[in-house]
Amino acid sequence: MKAPTSALRFSNASSLLDYGFTNFEYKSLATKGDVIQSVNISKGIPSPINAVVESDCGTLISKGNDVNIEQNISLDDSVSAPISVNQKIGEINYVLNGETICTSNLVASDDVQKIGIISMCKNIFANWGNLLR
Repeated sequence: MKAPTSALRFSNASSLLDYGFTNFEYKSLATKGDVIQSVNISKGIPSPINAVVESDCGTLISKGNDVNIEQNISLDDSVSAPISVNQKIGEINYVLNGETICTSNLVASDDVQKIGIISMCKNIFANWGNLLR
């Protein structure tokens, strides 16, 4: 900014900042650890786990334009055990006017062990016992 005086330079900088704060805002779309969806895990104990956001997701947008943001969730087609904590099981995208503005991974909130013969027998007997009640 090649202004002849520092007062003019300060005035221009102030006008630019006023414009930015008046017309734009930071929109937090997702925070690390937010639960997005429950996911069934095939051949695992426990079966349903939560898909959580791996990292914070936000962007700077024009004020009032946040109602046009679309959330697209894509989970892996076949999620089967074993699953470890923070293993990627999907992705979340935020789109504004056809343009992706933020993307984050969806990760598993808990460990899921593969079901074994002993666990399977326990489940069968527990369910059988519940049916007889």
